[in-house]
Amino acid sequence: MYQERENQVNFFEFMAPWNGQLNPDNRWIKLAEIIPWNEIEQEYASQFTGFKGNVAKPARLAFGCLFVQAMLDLRDRECAETIAENPYIQYFLGFSEFQPAPPVSASTFVYFRKRIKAAGIARINNILCGIRNNDDDQQDPPAEGGDNNGTLILDATCAPQDIRYPTDLTLLNEAREILERYITKVFQPFRGQLKKPKMDIKNARKSFLSIVKQRKWKHNQMRSAIKKQLKYVRLNLRSLDTLLAMPGHGELSELEQTKLATIRLLYLQQEQMLRQGEHRVDDRIVSISQPYVRPIVRGKAGHSVEFGAKISISVKDGYTFVDKISWDNFSEGSLLIEQCKLYYRRFGCWPERILGDKAYRTRDNLRFCKDKKIVMIGPKLGRPPKNVNAQERDSWIKESGERNEVESKFGVTKRRYGLDLIMCKLQETSETEIMIQFTVMNAAHRMRVANRLKKQNADVVQKTSIWQFTTSNSTRQTSKCPA
Repeated sequence: MYQERENQVNFFEFMAPWNGQLNPDNRWIKLAEIIPWNEIEQEYASQFTGFKGNVAKPARLAFGCLFVQAMLDLRDRECAETIAENPYIQYFLGFSEFQPAPPVSASTFVYFRKRIKAAGIARINNILCGIRNNDDDQQDPPAEGGDNNGTLILDATCAPQDIRYPTDLTLLNEAREILERYITKVFQPFRGQLKKPKMDIKNARKSFLSIVKQRKWKHNQMRSAIKKQLKYVRLNLRSLDTLLAMPGHGELSELEQTKLATIRLLYLQQEQMLRQGEHRVDDRIVSISQPYVRPIVRGKAGHSVEFGAKISISVKDGYTFVDKISWDNFSEGSLLIEQCKLYYRRFGCWPERILGDKAYRTRDNLRFCKDKKIVMIGPKLGRPPKNVNAQERDSWIKESGERNEVESKFGVTKRRYGLDLIMCKLQETSETEIMIQFTVMNAAHRMRVANRLKKQNADVVQKTSIWQFTTSNSTRQTSKCPA
């Protein structure tokens, strides 16, 4: 039997699920107790030096919005709408009552990322992981001596940036189109007085499409197309420089001037590679709008080259620390000694073991670990021996299993918190987003540890009460027995 019901009740008759009170077991309420809000307030207040202008948003709201965005892996607009819809998130952000209107706009998130630097989030992350001392404030570790304790797991990865896959031809075509717009803007005050410089837009576009629309092309065809685009870019640069040298020309904005400088460098790099017949150049430009992005050669299946920041991390007791963020490629093995010193500053001792891949097993690193009595498990350098001890082979297998923890950290951060695609457009905001994602992962780990300890304590209390009840009951029955 089915009884028909009304599809939508009246808005004023809808009963809220929390009956006017929030559930104390909600994750946002538990996270609000974990986050070090006082330290965040001090870090955020240090960014403001003057007393003029409008009052800035509170530190808890600024950091909390970025935290919520990374926790839920949302874009700016979706995160602003989610904050307006969820009372638990508004409690987490420090509001005393529910506000139906959006407390922040989507554009405000950009200012939050600019004001909260990556270095400040790194210090907040240390406090969240139980480290009250900053890495920079501590003295250097001793040259000799020191205790050893704990296991340090090291690895590096790349955080891909949201850019189009770069090719030489598409970059030059984009540069040519930008220069055409700049010439039109700068020439605007001279309309009717001078003849506009020739740009040959149709032929340049036709030459570009003749190669791009082909599914396959030969090397000579691509080289010829790149040579033609370089000619058009050179022609537009000369025309633009001529107009900029004339008084009364149209002004370019600061962003347009930055792009113009990037295009000049791009032209020099592409001309050098074409002249030398190579496909490599130092500090290669792969994006005109984001010139700080560099190609990171990974050499892994499916991702031989990635375009973004390279990150080196260290894992200790389930907590992750970002030791270096660089937009240039580097060897992660060269950072082992510095990461060991950071470990000493954080925990007051040298690590007892280091787990890492083959990139960390260099002669200098092995010599350093031997002096500091640090064990780095793994095969010896050089040609592998014919006969390997079974105990050593089992230890290597066990070490590779333990090292999977750092791989899981990368997987969780990329799949769950958005490290697989950084959507920010500026270098500083991209670094802030990377740091906040690892901080959110550490906060979630700390909350799980706290819940686990709370459950264990509850089980111990329950078992103790049952034992006391059983003991008292048996004692009472024994006292009633006749002698």
